[in-house]
Amino acid sequence: MIRNKYLFAFLGLLSAIMFLVLNNHVSLLYRIILKVMPTVLMCLWLILHKVKKTNIYILMGIFFSMLCDIFMAFPDNRFITFGIAANLIVLYFYIRFFLQITKRLGLIESLLGLIIFGVSYIILFKYLGNLIIPVLIYSFAYVLLLWRATVVFFEKEINKSLKNLCFFGSLFLAVSDILLSIIIFNVFPYQEKYYYIVMVFWWAGLYLIMLSAKYIESQSRITQDTVSILS
Repeated sequence: MIRNKYLFAFLGLLSAIMFLVLNNHVSLLYRIILKVMPTVLMCLWLILHKVKKTNIYILMGIFFSMLCDIFMAFPDNRFITFGIAANLIVLYFYIRFFLQITKRLGLIESLLGLIIFGVSYIILFKYLGNLIIPVLIYSFAYVLLLWRATVVFFEKEINKSLKNLCFFGSLFLAVSDILLSIIIFNVFPYQEKYYYIVMVFWWAGLYLIMLSAKYIESQSRITQDTVSILS
């Protein structure tokens, strides 16, 4: 399993670098193949790691991330609606995963997501046109993601590695989406130079959340043992 882990990580990194370097120099088909290869390898790693009830939400999230990558790879934002829909499904599965770890409400922890996406929404507002309401709803989904990830992060009884992977993975996904919004709505000139940063944060976020599958099973056992002791 260790060899598979490093092999998949190497192949994923190699395909990501090739995509970033060759993105504007290859046909659409090759561009899509290179773009989805990291997420395909993440799915394979999870499947070989054994898909269980504890990590099925991660696998489904990465699968729909792959679909999102495909839809967003087409020129002129041709299938952007499908890409956004796929990403909303991604967020749903990750939120379900975080709720599986802890169901504590933690209203104070929602402030981080509200501040980050509140500020980004204010910046984007005058560029949104007739998409003011849809973008607001979409931003709220990310607020929910960061809220639940932050609750996980501040839970004392949860494995430290699991907390860090969930929190920083979600934070990287949020940064990626904010930068992508800046590109799509032409907030700054010369926006193409930000695209590579978008993809790096996107893949990094997915990779960190994927790695949390290593710790969620042991965390579930600890939680069950604690409940048994208390009862």
